[in-house]
Amino acid sequence: MKNILFLFISFISINIFAQRPAPHPPNDGKCYEKCMKPKQYEKTEHRYPVFTGESTEGIELETVTIEIKPAHSTWEKKNMNGMPVTCLVEVPAETKTLTVVKNIEQTDQYKWETIITKKPKKRILVPGQEVFLHYWQEVICKEDIDKTLIQSLSNKLTIEGYYEGKTPKRMNAKLKSALVEYQRDNELPVGHLDVLTVKALDLK
Repeated sequence: MKNILFLFISFISINIFAQRPAPHPPNDGKCYEKCMKPKQYEKTEHRYPVFTGESTEGIELETVTIEIKPAHSTWEKKNMNGMPVTCLVEVPAETKTLTVVKNIEQTDQYKWETIITKKPKKRILVPGQEVFLHYWQEVICKEDIDKTLIQSLSNKLTIEGYYEGKTPKRMNAKLKSALVEYQRDNELPVGHLDVLTVKALDLK
């Protein structure tokens, strides 16, 4: 019984230790915010001979559904009974369906399409090793996030396929959600407009 109790306490201690907040940021005059650590993904490239013709006579075809992005959870700000709340929302997996030629010797009516799939890497927790879920990351200072930067951000996220709608005058919930989704997909610090995201999007 004592051994079981010791193992249970050790397990709790390791998890609490692993999830404690990151140290304070440096005092160098720059702006910092706590960002979530990005998930690391294993990317795999697949090539499929996608059927492009009209007549299927004498051609063996196969319908293939590929999971491009796995299902995941994300936090979203919502309004419930006039009160702003943050909810954990389940996002379904993103899939793509292709009609594939099983034997390419039967026809030349196909084109090769490359699909990149992503699968989260498993994090292995080593007892005694520090693992922070959040860490301090240099961000764009609030006074520097002006209308021009917001417009540039929304335009870039629209081009990348993450944002739809009118260009907001400030960072609203819709634009923030698109930003977070882009950061998650590109293994960037999550939660704020940080310098790495600005560089990745080539914001001016």
